[in-house]
Amino acid sequence: NCGGHTFDISGTGAFTSTTNTFTIDNEVNITGGSFSANGGTIVVDGPTATFNVNNSITLNIFTIAKNTGATMNVGASDILTVNGTLTLTDGTSNTGSIDSQSTVNMTSTWDGGTTALLVTGSNNSVVTLNSGNGAFPITLNNINANVNLAGAGTVAFSTASFQQGTLTAGSTTSTYSGAVTLSGATFNAPTSGGGTTSFNSSFNQSSGTFNGGTNVMNHSGTFTLSGGTYNATSNNTNLSNSFTHTAGGTFNHSNGQVTANLNAGVTWDFTGSETFNNFTLSALSNWTLTIPALDTLIVANTLTLTNGALSTGTVEARGNVSVGINFDAGGTANLKFQNSTVDQSLDFTTYT
Repeated sequence: NCGGHTFDISGTGAFTSTTNTFTIDNEVNITGGSFSANGGTIVVDGPTATFNVNNSITLNIFTIAKNTGATMNVGASDILTVNGTLTLTDGTSNTGSIDSQSTVNMTSTWDGGTTALLVTGSNNSVVTLNSGNGAFPITLNNINANVNLAGAGTVAFSTASFQQGTLTAGSTTSTYSGAVTLSGATFNAPTSGGGTTSFNSSFNQSSGTFNGGTNVMNHSGTFTLSGGTYNATSNNTNLSNSFTHTAGGTFNHSNGQVTANLNAGVTWDFTGSETFNNFTLSALSNWTLTIPALDTLIVANTLTLTNGALSTGTVEARGNVSVGINFDAGGTANLKFQNSTVDQSLDFTTYT
């Protein structure tokens, strides 16, 4: 136990920690020499303090349990590699990275921060993230790792990079305030309870598998699919920005609903055509959804035009069409009825 004193290693000094628990409650400055975790546990607690390790340090079991409201400030280019269990209990951690090679347990009282949580290596890692936390960035790059969201509240992330491994949300709500990339991992959205998934910035999938589950899905930022498979939720997918699917990958509508809740004039660009099951245009302030001239938005079931306008391109309706009172019929898109096996209806009863 440092007992309130700073912990410094410099020059050619060598420090071998205890095989039991070593608690640090003040500044850490390792500018030279060597540090051996010796198979023991390092606990960082106490008030706000820096944790500088001269680029990298390897730890065994590592716990962050700062005072409520306190911060561990990791060196901006520093990486703390944790080979054993990583426990995130309380406080905030800013800058730098923590690279977990094994088990991670994050409690609901963890306040997050800007320190990136990296899940790497090749161990059969189990990462449990309990809801109620403060937002933090995450990178999943371990094909054998399973990240599980838990709890009845919300697990908050800032940016996220899902490269290898599996994330399973269960019934837990999650929010992403920064950019999200899916480039090889498997993302499993909630399939029970009322948990929703909200991407509040850009979503870019170039590989891997996205399983949208059975609950509401929200994409507030740009949506780009260029590889892999995106299986939409069987519930409702709210898309509020541009939709781009021109360079590869597969979009499956999963018999769900897609609602274009536009908050600006945007373009939805496909490679020829894109098929949705039920589709609703519900744009704020009469914004326009533009479909490129040679593209077709296909609606396999019900098309509902509630508010906004459609410009250029073609909307192909294969089921019934309902036009609401606030829909702007002055758009330039073509509406095409295309179904030779069932009768289709066009309902203008609420349109004036």
